[in-house]
Amino acid sequence: MNNQRNGRRSNLCIRWLLSALVLLGVVGFVSTLAWTQVTSGSLTGLVTDPSGAVVPGAKVVLTDTNKGYDYPATADSVGRYVITNLPPSAYSLSAEAPGVQDLQARWHCLGRRH
Repeated sequence: MNNQRNGRRSNLCIRWLLSALVLLGVVGFVSTLAWTQVTSGSLTGLVTDPSGAVVPGAKVVLTDTNKGYDYPATADSVGRYVITNLPPSAYSLSAEAPGVQDLQARWHCLGRRH
């Protein structure tokens, strides 16, 4: 009789342990999926003048048109700029440099679209 009780307890413990391991596995898998979702993006581009020459040191401002936030950047020595950690939104882009008019700021949006 004691052997039957011990056997049942042993089976119950094994079932409980297996259930706990499966639950931990599911929680671990779901939390991994949550970390892989992209919630921000980045923008990289090139600032040029009307002749197509790059404009090093140009001031670039990306404006979130929904919230009014500005994300400033400065073009590097080859006219390239990068703006990171951008939440999904609608944006406008402007660029300026002393003594240069009609700047063109071209860009590439990096991130996932849903």
